Amino acid sequence: MEVFRRTAVTSNMKKSYFLIIYLFFTFLNVYSQEDEYIKVSEMKGIPSSLKQLANYETLKEYFTYFNIDEKSYKYLFYKNFIKEKNNNSGFIKLNLIAPKKIVIKPKSFPNYKFILNPKLEKGYLSKHRLSINIREDAITSSFTTNHIEIVFPKSILQSKDSIESTIFLDIKTGIEHNNNGFLNTNVGIDIKGIKDFNIVSSFIPNSFIDLIKTKKAELKFINKGKSDITFFEDNRLYDFVNSYQKRNGKYRMKKINEYKSAILLKNVSGLINLEKTIDYKNAEIYFFKNFIAGVLKFQTKKKKKLLIGVNNTFNVINMSDLSLKENGDFPTFYNNYKNTYFKTEQDFENIRMYFIIIK
Repeated sequence: MEVFRRTAVTSNMKKSYFLIIYLFFTFLNVYSQEDEYIKVSEMKGIPSSLKQLANYETLKEYFTYFNIDEKSYKYLFYKNFIKEKNNNSGFIKLNLIAPKKIVIKPKSFPNYKFILNPKLEKGYLSKHRLSINIREDAITSSFTTNHIEIVFPKSILQSKDSIESTIFLDIKTGIEHNNNGFLNTNVGIDIKGIKDFNIVSSFIPNSFIDLIKTKKAELKFINKGKSDITFFEDNRLYDFVNSYQKRNGKYRMKKINEYKSAILLKNVSGLINLEKTIDYKNAEIYFFKNFIAGVLKFQTKKKKKLLIGVNNTFNVINMSDLSLKENGDFPTFYNNYKNTYFKTEQDFENIRMYFIIIK
């Protein structure tokens, strides 16, 4: 009898063990499919409308740091819904199905568009894993996608065809959203695992700065959350922007530490358009909610050409000629030209032009 009971227990344990393995791999199969785009004709089963699961107002309570158009919301569907809830915690997992492009507008970049399924074509659906984890008042949401397209406002960045410029991101993980809950430190939107990106030659409207070569460039989406980290890798750029804000910015821009997000383009090269065009070899350019700031680096061997270009340009506004310093270095000076306030100075390796453009 005892042997029978032990055998029965062992048999039940084996059944439970195999059941757990089966459920685990079933879960992986449902939620780990890498194919984001499927033909409509190959869709298995009929997905349910997301608005039946949660209305538009409920959606806004979960996602406080971006906006999605209410008309677009009705075109979102879901499958494989799982929900678990305890007293102070819980999670929701589902596959989000979209027949149209999903466009969100982060509140930190209200005039930008973030397209979460940019490769969607006619006759196809995009499928993405959406996970929502709740811990007391903290809500963390993860949206899996391999590509995101960022569309800049035309007032911020334009392509050479004078249309809005875009950055196409190839990413490893997806996009994450954290509300302002007590347990969340990385508050706001964060793009995870940027592997590569593509941007066409562009220019900043109403300025003199062109972005031409981006083959070796890097892109970072910076989200400060609740931390006090500075955005800028060059401390002198921070001092320049901070000084400008104290003198001029109180009516047009916040204190730099009050901004929470920025897009950084690094190691890009291009041209400045003075009386003649002059190429810069390297740049760091930061895009914020309502201003652009950065530093352009010129080779010191171009100092005479840069000086001639500066003098020929600013003689038009009755500015006296600048000259090289006694030691041959490029002069340090400040000026405002085409809506761009800037400062130039030379260090051992480069002539640096720090700039800020209010939009």
